[in-house]
Amino acid sequence: MISTVSSEKHLITSDGEGVLSDIDGVEYHQFRYIPNSNKFVKLYQFVVANIIIFHMLYRLLKANKGQEQHVIVNTMLPFGAMFAARIMKVRTTVYIHETSIKPILLKKFLRFCINKCASETIFVSNYLFETEKLENITNQYVIYNPLSNSLITPIDELDIDAKYHGRNVLFLSSLVPYKGLDDFLAIAKMAIVKSQDINFHMVLNCSVTQFNSFLKEREIPRNVTMYNRPKNLRGLYQMSSFVLNLSTPEWIETFGLTLVEGMANGAIPIGPVTGGPAEIIKSAFGYTISHDRHDEILNKIITLLNDRENFYAFSRNARDASERYFFEQYRENLQCILK
Repeated sequence: MISTVSSEKHLITSDGEGVLSDIDGVEYHQFRYIPNSNKFVKLYQFVVANIIIFHMLYRLLKANKGQEQHVIVNTMLPFGAMFAARIMKVRTTVYIHETSIKPILLKKFLRFCINKCASETIFVSNYLFETEKLENITNQYVIYNPLSNSLITPIDELDIDAKYHGRNVLFLSSLVPYKGLDDFLAIAKMAIVKSQDINFHMVLNCSVTQFNSFLKEREIPRNVTMYNRPKNLRGLYQMSSFVLNLSTPEWIETFGLTLVEGMANGAIPIGPVTGGPAEIIKSAFGYTISHDRHDEILNKIITLLNDRENFYAFSRNARDASERYFFEQYRENLQCILK
């Protein structure tokens, strides 16, 4: 996002590695932030981080006073940045990705900050806009998250035949219960019971210690291959027949990037009936099914794997539909708003 906005760019962020690391032409202003599982320690660190962000941004804006400045706040959480920009009377865009913020008092406070400080807001899906739109902000927009070019298979390189015969089902998740990890394992076990020759692949984004603990705590079916932060993620998408999102209603997905990444490689998406995924998936190339309807999910997979013509149509349609999320379209939409 930052690389599309202006010639001089500053980024205030924590010192961890992530999608905003190592961007060319960006001057970084970093602070130390160590995640903690204790909710009281986490709250304390959150407040301290925002105090640091406030002072860093305030000094930066003050040093460049008199120049045209524009602050973009990524997610609802950095309220310190909103206050600093408000005090300095700088145009502020808040980029909203989330809805399931707890406790509810924190969410109300963050919404108050946005209402008081933001010049405009950007939401990552229509679902999120309808859920979280703010009463005091006139300019509110929807821009879908973009795909990384490194995770897109060109249409002329798409091998649907290999996908059809490969019979691979992909699931990507972090280690949180509401992502549906146990649902995925249950579907894989059901495939064994039904004597279905289907390969299941679970990709986990977690530490090595957490990954090993997960393997010890769960009985992994023999038809499931486990991965921990694989380097060749595009290769997994390319070989996959289906990509699954099994999020539970306790945590509503506001977008569903892994589904779109799978679609960009011809994988057929299956996702929840609510939230962003339901907005992405259309009947011409995928299915929306509740996470706990294991038999229905598996039957949809089996049906398409036994219907070559329909499988090809779904896979090609999924790849075509993914193009609305390409970075070029994202950049054009963003520049229209931020110009």
